[in-house]
Amino acid sequence: MDKLLLEMEKEKTKLEKIIKTVNAELRTAPAGKVRVSKAGKTKQFYYYSDSDKTKNGKYMKSTERDKAIKLINKEYNFKLKEACEYR
Repeated sequence: MDKLLLEMEKEKTKLEKIIKTVNAELRTAPAGKVRVSKAGKTKQFYYYSDSDKTKNGKYMKSTERDKAIKLINKEYNFKLKEACEYR
């Protein structure tokens, strides 16, 4: 029984550490969302901002790929945080 409690405590501290790092990354992430679509062999990124009410989003040029990657990581981190909190 003690071994199980010890393992649960390790898991809890590990999840709390993950949540802490994810929260720090979410604070620095840009606002908005991104949609990825495939056109032929290339991927196209479309940006949705909170103030912009377009249906399809604004096309992101290849020079803005860094912002697209940050937005994708933001969405992943948000889902990761929810999964850690659920557990």
